[in-house]
Amino acid sequence: MRVHEAASGVSARFTSSSLKHGIRSHHPLTGTEHLAITEALLAALGGALPRLLGERPDLVALCDRTGLLEAISAAWTEGVPTGGTAAAAHYLDVEGVAPQSHGEWLAWLHWAAVNRDRTDWANALAETVRLPWRTAWSRWRPYGGFGSPSGTSGAVDYSNSDPARPCPW
Repeated sequence: MRVHEAASGVSARFTSSSLKHGIRSHHPLTGTEHLAITEALLAALGGALPRLLGERPDLVALCDRTGLLEAISAAWTEGVPTGGTAAAAHYLDVEGVAPQSHGEWLAWLHWAAVNRDRTDWANALAETVRLPWRTAWSRWRPYGGFGSPSGTSGAVDYSNSDPARPCPW
């Protein structure tokens, strides 16, 4: 993206024509929506991406998967922080989740939010766009979550483990 300052104000534009055309063909936007996206992109360039990802699922819903992953990569050059939307998107990509549609990608982000017990974020996302499927509950370990697991997954019983066989993980 390029940021341009002129007498009329600050504007932003995509440097990739294919991304621009892909977004426009997917869902034509009104002038108000264009302005909201521009403001969000400028804020993200100003270091607000972590806050926007955590607090604005409606903006995440407008982000193309590739563009979101590129923004995350650019924002966190030393590695994506654990436990948030950025980590969920990053690890979904690393694990090979390659959705066939934008809606499916958002459904995966919804699933990841439910995993992190961010049902408020997941519900807000589901209210913003029509998802092909929704996660009602999940006991998977959240993407990007390290350390001792919390929640109701239960204790692991190692009493029947074979000491001659190495742990698979």
